[in-house]
Amino acid sequence: MLMLTSSTTVYGVCRGISLLTQDDTVATMLASYHGDDRATRHAGLAHRDTPMSSFYEQPAYAGAQALADAIEADDAEALAPMIVAAALYEEDFDTAYSACVRLSAHVDEVVRGNAILGLGHLARLFGQLGPEAPEIVKRGLTDSSAYVRGQAHATAGDFQHFLGVEVRDAQP
Repeated sequence: MLMLTSSTTVYGVCRGISLLTQDDTVATMLASYHGDDRATRHAGLAHRDTPMSSFYEQPAYAGAQALADAIEADDAEALAPMIVAAALYEEDFDTAYSACVRLSAHVDEVVRGNAILGLGHLARLFGQLGPEAPEIVKRGLTDSSAYVRGQAHATAGDFQHFLGVEVRDAQP
């Protein structure tokens, strides 16, 4: 387990999922979390006034077959951390990438957001993505869920940094 300090650039990590790492967007995204919904709990916030968790828990990955089984069962609680783990640990790019693409349209906001975040991990680790990835992240930036928008924002930064691909509109 890794303890993060207040000077650490990652502002919140819970269950292996980084919430945000960019500028003042953190305050905006945190302000949009309300009550005790699932995305808030997943982000490490039990209540909107409660600080984020300062502990990192390594996501477990049991392999491609376990991922395929979880997708088939459509178990959001299992898929949410598993898609991040697949992006981090799956050795076969196509397996991880196709799972991220498929789950980026999932009805559950945490699964959807984590699948988009997984695309950023794949950009960093493999240095490649399919042609649909930038559009998926663009869609995530305007998602109705603050959690998904936050993960898409982090992924947009990864795309720009690791692939030289800009998906965010130019700021006026």
